[in-house]
Amino acid sequence: MLLQLPKKGKYHDKYVLLFTICLQNMNFEPCIRYFDNLGLAKVYVRITHKRKIGYIKTRFIANQSQVDGTRVKDIKLLAKIIPLIQEWSEMLNSVSLDDVNEMIEYITLSKEVSFTEFSHGYIRNESKKGRDKSMANYLTALRSFQDFLKKDEIYSLTIISS
Repeated sequence: MLLQLPKKGKYHDKYVLLFTICLQNMNFEPCIRYFDNLGLAKVYVRITHKRKIGYIKTRFIANQSQVDGTRVKDIKLLAKIIPLIQEWSEMLNSVSLDDVNEMIEYITLSKEVSFTEFSHGYIRNESKKGRDKSMANYLTALRSFQDFLKKDEIYSLTIISS
């Protein structure tokens, strides 16, 4: 997926003010939340999914001339943020998460190994060693745990918070 921003022209400002990336019922919008004493603001990406909103802090900083209200309007800054949003959307396409907080957790803690992946790997390794019958019990327990939490992917933070 390639997103291109318009060049300066008649409709440039109107387009930038309405800049939102909509992907599979998820909206990603670069925004700011507040300015500090120096007139600079951290750029966040607001994620909206099923009428719930969450924010992810980025490494980018905007000054007052680059924003209009809370929306980022600077083309150069948006061009730097778009690849980040595309990467996140590709990450979220590979899993099925229903809650905005779970999405943010998955994006920000993407280096974490999921409990589900670990369990399937353990079951495969033990099955190769000839322990198929006992691994069937492990697989049944994993599926029951997934049914109990009503999630296909289980992460360690989900286990701790539940």
